[in-house]
Amino acid sequence: MGRILVSISGVFLAGAFVCCRPAAAAAEDPWPPISAEERALTAVEGFPSAPAVRLLHQGLFYVDPWGRSSYLESTTRIKVLTEEGIRYANVALDSDRFYRLKNFEARSHQPDGSVQVLGDDAKFTEEKSSSSTRRRHVFAMPQVQVGSIVEYRYRIYFDSIYWSGHWLFQDQLPTLRSQIVFDKPAEYNFVPYKVIAPGLELDEQIQRLPSRTRLTYTLEDVPPIADEPSSFPIEDLASQMTFIPYERLIADEGRVQPLLKDWDRAVDLIQGSVDWGYKSVRKNSAASVRQARAAARGLKTEEERAAAVYRFVRDEIELVPIDGVLPGSHGADKILSDRRGDYAEKVILLQVMLEGIGFETSIGWTKERSEGRVNTALPLPFQFDLPVVAARIGGHWVFLDPSDRDLAFGRMRPTAEGALCLLVDLKKPEWVRVPMSEAADNRRDVTVELTVAPEGGVAGRGKLEAVGQAAFTRMNWRRSAAEAKEDWADWLARSFSGYRVTEVELVEDRERSRLVVEWKLELRPEEVLADELTLLPSAPLASERNPFTLPPEQRTTPVQLGYPDSDRLELTLHWPEGWEIESGPAPVRLENGVGVFSTEVALDGGSRTLHFERRMDVRRSELPNPEDYADLHGLYGLADRSNSEAVLLLAR
Repeated sequence: MGRILVSISGVFLAGAFVCCRPAAAAAEDPWPPISAEERALTAVEGFPSAPAVRLLHQGLFYVDPWGRSSYLESTTRIKVLTEEGIRYANVALDSDRFYRLKNFEARSHQPDGSVQVLGDDAKFTEEKSSSSTRRRHVFAMPQVQVGSIVEYRYRIYFDSIYWSGHWLFQDQLPTLRSQIVFDKPAEYNFVPYKVIAPGLELDEQIQRLPSRTRLTYTLEDVPPIADEPSSFPIEDLASQMTFIPYERLIADEGRVQPLLKDWDRAVDLIQGSVDWGYKSVRKNSAASVRQARAAARGLKTEEERAAAVYRFVRDEIELVPIDGVLPGSHGADKILSDRRGDYAEKVILLQVMLEGIGFETSIGWTKERSEGRVNTALPLPFQFDLPVVAARIGGHWVFLDPSDRDLAFGRMRPTAEGALCLLVDLKKPEWVRVPMSEAADNRRDVTVELTVAPEGGVAGRGKLEAVGQAAFTRMNWRRSAAEAKEDWADWLARSFSGYRVTEVELVEDRERSRLVVEWKLELRPEEVLADELTLLPSAPLASERNPFTLPPEQRTTPVQLGYPDSDRLELTLHWPEGWEIESGPAPVRLENGVGVFSTEVALDGGSRTLHFERRMDVRRSELPNPEDYADLHGLYGLADRSNSEAVLLLAR
């Protein structure tokens, strides 16, 4: 199921469901007035370096009693305080067939009092997928400058009360006032779930009308979530509200209809019936079972048979890019014959085929950690965006995601590792955790051998072997072999500054999550000095940017890395008679609670050879505590200093 994505200059807020006015067209409603204090504001108390400020972020989530025309609308007002803040004046919104964007309006108030209204020429729409009607809508605000006030509003319509409202009070700008009004029919009961940061006081108001109830929640003077490298998603950090559809009162029948009261109900909703949901997709699956038997024919081990079926679904069934756990309306055999299906449909087809050849399976609902953590207290199936198959192989669950052709059998995407997963086909829904790989599983091994010529030139060769997530993150099945090789050649050229890189060869083995790159290199003639040579022994890894330069005492958010990893680099350097090592890197070692960084240097004057080894392991992918970041900062800081230490050779 697609989620609403709101972006302010590339800062995405997932699921910020908002709405302002019940039925009248937005253009007929006046904008909230701008106060003299807002016009005069030049800085935010407590956040003097803030580039911009959200003066107002308000909305109403309106629930249609018939469950067919609920809608959301957002009104946001931002003031630009610095040149850097101008980027927050641009807005990007995603929509699809489930969430329909309507009535976007925007205008900017200039410091001289003039008002610029967003015209159609400043609106751009990019089609992301014609099969799912996914769109990216980009709005470039006119003539924004320091001191401008930008405001915009829009509606998003949806068709089911189950697509529960989720409101983020915070983002990466300070907010003076954030308010959500939840307007629901009286016969529906929703449970408001609140997460409020310490030090903030939520104002709550309830208004009961004859046929509806309005719940109003307001926060004022809301601090920003710091925009820091490799932070947890804002959904995990922000003060927020979620409204859970709990039950419906059916007065004329004198009964109460449970809705999403618990996970059993949530799973039953998606399992559906023979007419819709998982049960509908699973019926009419005879051809799918025959295909599974054909794919596994002649294979003996459980893993071989399951892998053959997995690869068939992964590679032969085109992915329709509609994520989430709710499938479309096609049965398994229809998905097979059409050779296409969305995320959930591909997963159900894989399940049907595996069960058809004797495997115990369950569909699992999970969510990449990069999109926010699963909250087990919220029985909402639509908080998940990644359905998978858990297959019992060798006595344990093996998790299979057939949505990405670069994923080997039994591999998960980096930030899906370690995520909570709900198995929905057992007697009772059961929570498990997707296994997390270790640093040694995600390794890069680099070897470089260089020889110095008597006249000062340098030539040699190198090899990089990557496995696990270190390989997966550099693969893209949509890219041709020539394009992939060119990408690596560009990276090597940047990493070996002053060298000419040639004869780049690349071998990618997707089924083993392994790749090998080999190359030759030669110091460019214009870089050659007859009596002196300087080189960085940590290349090509030395060129990689350190994202953790922020001092530990200034870091405010926890760290999330893609995966634990391990780098090994070995350089062997030979030089001729008449040359000597003048200076070189010192051996270092630091091991702490996050990982290890070390270098070793061996010098053999007799054979005129230097051997340099560099190792860096980061053993954890989530670092929630300040002391964890201090350890990470220490590792990367030492690596930075070591990377800058060169070998200096002089001709005597």
